[in-house]
Amino acid sequence: MKGLIDFMLVEIKEAFLFLLDIYKGNLPQPDLYLLGLTMVILSLAEIIQEIRKKSSESKKWGIVYLKWIPISFLICSIYLSGFYFIANMFNNVFSTPEVLHHQQSLRSIAIMSLTMASIASLIVSVWKLNTWFIAKNILFPIINSLFIVIGMYLINITWYEIIKLPLWCYGLIGVINTMFMYFLLWEEEEELEQMQSNDIQ
Repeated sequence: MKGLIDFMLVEIKEAFLFLLDIYKGNLPQPDLYLLGLTMVILSLAEIIQEIRKKSSESKKWGIVYLKWIPISFLICSIYLSGFYFIANMFNNVFSTPEVLHHQQSLRSIAIMSLTMASIASLIVSVWKLNTWFIAKNILFPIINSLFIVIGMYLINITWYEIIKLPLWCYGLIGVINTMFMYFLLWEEEEELEQMQSNDIQ
């Protein structure tokens, strides 16, 4: 039991160090640029969702956007440190590709994953695909997973070039991100329906 606790503490420490490097901006330039772009995309996706939920209220885009910038940074930090922690746990329990054991490569993979999940969220927000996404039709989640996989692959070969990630890893990341998005959108739709029912009452 003590060995398991020590093991968990080591991985938590590694994830925390990654979090500190994010806050200090102590990352390679490609990671910093990609993280900055992701924050912009995530903020846009969130304000579109917020304005859609509160369409009856008059809100200025600029004010809402400024509010979401620090929130997006916090979301990015939690996602990336969580991804890094879980990936390291898998690395120590299962036989995983060598690239996932390299600290900087794993951090870059986490940022690529977050970028594509944010772009997918923005597309869902802009075209109001929430109900399609959480419907019992399996086609849309498959398309979303493939979109994330292809996007990560293109970012990797054009932006990083040196990260040799197996194809099945792309697929697994795409599926996990899609499941995560499904859960968040389902929660959001439930909240929206609750708000609408309260307004009617």
